[in-house]
Amino acid sequence: MSSKPMSIWGPPTKPRIPKGTVPKSFTMTAQELREREVLAWSERVFQGHVVELARSLGFSLVYHTYDSRRSQPGFPDLVLVNPGRGRLLFRELKSAKERISGEQKRWGDGFRAVGADFDFWRPQDWVSGRIECELKGGGFGA
Repeated sequence: MSSKPMSIWGPPTKPRIPKGTVPKSFTMTAQELREREVLAWSERVFQGHVVELARSLGFSLVYHTYDSRRSQPGFPDLVLVNPGRGRLLFRELKSAKERISGEQKRWGDGFRAVGADFDFWRPQDWVSGRIECELKGGGFGA
């Protein structure tokens, strides 16, 4: 015999789901599943995708400091050059949850002050199409 008293209503029951069906809370479209996957990318994985896309769009010169411990704090993750279109981009990449440091903001403000194309990119920008749009030379939403 159990030492726990029984409720007068009996043991708790789980809602029954008909066999062969999936609750609505468990379903998502392929697009939603892909977005969830992209938003979970680490900065390293994210960078790999960005570099691959940039190269495919003519950015033949790509610089990344592989050991940031030996470089200026806050310097952008990527310097992207497309000689054919005369474009130079400075981009700091952040995972969905990472914060922008004061030094990164300072570098960004400095680049912008002299007219350089600097910005921060996050996986959300990949999902929205912003990164591809900017690499192609269009203003996002234009």
